[in-house]
Parts: sequence; C-alpha cells; structure tokens
Amino acid sequence: MKREIIAIDEHGRVVMPTDRDRVRMTEMELAELFGVLVPTIRAAISALYKSGIVREFETKRCIRLPNGNGTGLSFYEKTLIPVFADVRFLITKPRKFTPLLECRVGYSFAPSDEADGGFYLNPVVGIRYVVGHGHGIFVAVGYELQNLERLKTYGNHFLQAEFAERLRHRSIGIEVGFEF
Repeated sequence: MKREIIAIDEHGRVVMPTDRDRVRMTEMELAELFGVLVPTIRAAISALYKSGIVREFETKRCIRLPNGNGTGLSFYEKTLIPVFADVRFLITKPRKFTPLLECRVGYSFAPSDEADGGFYLNPVVGIRYVVGHGHGIFVAVGYELQNLERLKTYGNHFLQAEFAERLRHRSIGIEVGFEF
C-alpha cells in the first residue's frame, strides 16, 4: 500500500489526502511541515500519547509481535508443567475485535521422579476483545503438543523389567482469558 503525506502548497493551504487511512509521515516530514525541529515533534507526540487522545498502536504502522513467557499445568498420565516463550501476531490493526495468531514453544517439566518432560508446542488462533485501556478478553482455539518420557516397570514371577516409554500428547483446546 502506497503511503500519503500531508503537505502545504505554495499558497499556504494544507493539502490533505482523501484516503486518511493511508497517511503515514516520518518525524522528519512532520518537522518540515510545521517548521520545527524533530525533538519538538517527538515531545508533541509523546504528550498526545500521555494524554490518551491518541494511542501509540493507532499511529504506528508496524507488525507488533508482543512476546512473553508463561507456564501452566497439564494433566495426562503424569502431571506436566510447561514453561514456554510466547509470541503473538495481531492479524489486523488493533480494533475492538482483533484476530490474532499466537505460538508458545518451550519445555514441559514433570514433577514426578518417574517421568521426564519434553518439548512443548502450542499454536493458537483466536480473537481479542478490548474492554478498556490495556485490558482485553480473548477467546482462542489451539493445538497442543507435549512430549513425555516415563519409566515403566513390568514384572511377573519369572521376569522383572524397566523401560522408558516415550509419549507424545496431542490435544485441541479452547482458551478464554483476561489480559491486563
């Protein structure tokens, strides 16, 4: 998509593009438009953000990948505690309802001595609903993959054996959460 800028013509009139959603200007272009230095533009933009008149995500055209980390509890044959890194991609510009893709990758730990955790993967697709400044409710559907290795014992009167059993748990889940 081609970007548009606001300009002032030779007669001092402001020339505003008809498609306002495509207006994107650098700090330098804004400074030239108003005849000030770039630090003055930065201070003015910062004041707008702080006042709440304009929100930063509404003015910047970029792909945001908010990331974080987390943990949880999973109950299969053995209890697993996944610890993961989390990356979220907002599919559209943030709105009241914003579709998103999310991926969590990490390792699942097993608190039991009889089991070892393993690789953890949880891709998710969902929607976020804004309920206030910085707060939201999200609903998502995801696929979860967790590896687990556990020690099994087999025995009878004639034979006693122990072996490691490698399991790969797969599940589809529905998530509902609150962000703050």
